[in-house]
Amino acid sequence: MKISKKYSVFVLLALLISLPFFSYDPGSAEDLFRHYWRYEAFASTNDFNYLAEYKGLSLLIYSFVTLGLPKQILAVLTSFLVILSMSSIATRYIQIKKLSSLFLVFISLIILPYFILVSGVRFGISTAFFIFGCYQLIYANKIKSIILFFCSIIVHVTFIIPIFILLLANYLVIKRNIATLLFCLLLTLSFITPYFQDKLIFFVQHLGVERLIGSHYEVYFFGDWGSGYYARLPFSGKSAYLIKKILTYTAFLAFIVNFKLNYRHLLDRFVVLFLLYLAVTACFGQLSDRFEPLALYFMFSLVVVKWNGKLKGTFTEWFLILVIIIRFLLDFWGYRIQYLDLATSFL
Repeated sequence: MKISKKYSVFVLLALLISLPFFSYDPGSAEDLFRHYWRYEAFASTNDFNYLAEYKGLSLLIYSFVTLGLPKQILAVLTSFLVILSMSSIATRYIQIKKLSSLFLVFISLIILPYFILVSGVRFGISTAFFIFGCYQLIYANKIKSIILFFCSIIVHVTFIIPIFILLLANYLVIKRNIATLLFCLLLTLSFITPYFQDKLIFFVQHLGVERLIGSHYEVYFFGDWGSGYYARLPFSGKSAYLIKKILTYTAFLAFIVNFKLNYRHLLDRFVVLFLLYLAVTACFGQLSDRFEPLALYFMFSLVVVKWNGKLKGTFTEWFLILVIIIRFLLDFWGYRIQYLDLATSFL
């Protein structure tokens, strides 16, 4: 099957999976509910105060309202882009000829937290743009990659982090032994840093960089979206969160120690640096949680390239797949009601 034919299959698949969002009614606790409210508020009043935040999302809302499209287009577009970006592994690396190939395709499509990305819209679209940009940078057109990276940052500014790391990977190579040591040290640092919260805040204020990183940085370091994120979870949520964290960072360390990386390739170097970033932010909630699936995505892509269509891997590589499956099951169970509503809304 040629790339073009495979791509058209996944375009159709992404479209079919995304269409149910035209009939889906999000709950009031979901991010999608707030995005729909903003959309309707602007559509009914043309008051640009509703578009004062989130420049990238506001541009999308303005464009879609101008075109007379319904609010559901936000979720449909996000879903379409997320699924299409996840299928990039299959369209580039997997020859769909055997049952084993279908297994690899399935794994590639469950790595990213689908419903979370679609409900969030902004982070979902930025994730898709970033993945598209990476493949353009590595295999195709650097100009297109710059445009995609710019769009990713415009929609969600936090993507300046992985983009900066990707650029750094062009010049910085950290070999296995040093990377292993750094990963352990940075992970330890992440655990003890919250105990020095006051000193860190004082240090940031003393440097005078609040204007650059935002006045709400404390929320992302130590507040509800930072180290305090775990504390506000219910017991079941804490259990699932800990299981995911322990398994994921075990897979990260095992990958650095045992996977045969090719340091001549940009993607391999990027994965190492990205895992080091996740180590130092492991205990800071969304600073790491949001990007862990993205790291798993690129790690799995390296495994798929190495396997070359065969299911012959090391324990580390199979453990990585096991972690991906467990994370998917935990996320699916956590959003089972939403998935059921999504399925029934289309029937």
